Amino acid sequence: MYTVEVYTNGSKIGDSVGAAAVIFVNGMLVHQLKFKLHGHCSNNQAEQIPILKTLEKLEELQEGKDNDKRAAIYTDSKITLALLQNKFKRNRLIELIRNRHITLEHLKWIVHFGWIKGHAGIVENELVDRLSKEAAVEDGPVVYDKIPKEMIVTREKDHGLQMWEQQWMDTRKGAVTKPFFPISEKEANTENTDISRVNNYVNRTW
Repeated sequence: MYTVEVYTNGSKIGDSVGAAAVIFVNGMLVHQLKFKLHGHCSNNQAEQIPILKTLEKLEELQEGKDNDKRAAIYTDSKITLALLQNKFKRNRLIELIRNRHITLEHLKWIVHFGWIKGHAGIVENELVDRLSKEAAVEDGPVVYDKIPKEMIVTREKDHGLQMWEQQWMDTRKGAVTKPFFPISEKEANTENTDISRVNNYVNRTW
């Protein structure tokens, strides 16, 4: 039996990112927490921020009290739980969560993480889902703004492709090849031109 039960969630709506947590003590709702993240943050970061913030809140929640320090933190993010279990996987937020968890253990807290199915009609989870969506679209201070690694990789790939395309357009070489491949695959997709249309063009030109 847990004295404290926490439900967390993150939401990414376009370029708006929010997160939330609700904290129950002995079955009573005592805290509704909302957090706004920078628009470039990922959904995984949005799922992890409320867990970290909740662990920070636990330190002060029962400070100086004799209550049983047992807490369960529920998330519908299987990715986050898998990262927490795999100590070979490291990223900034996961490491912060692990370190905070260790701090709580030193303070005699017992904290367990658990998975809960999202959008399954569970009242507590529906509440935190609504709060995370509100946090995403509302104005407020940004609590986290680190760019996720996957976004940096994507940006660098896009930048490299743009440089390649510019060089391809500017070069005076490849005069024979250019009519066959006048646009890149990415531009073809952007302009709703699939590979089959490019191939048809090549076949007609050849």
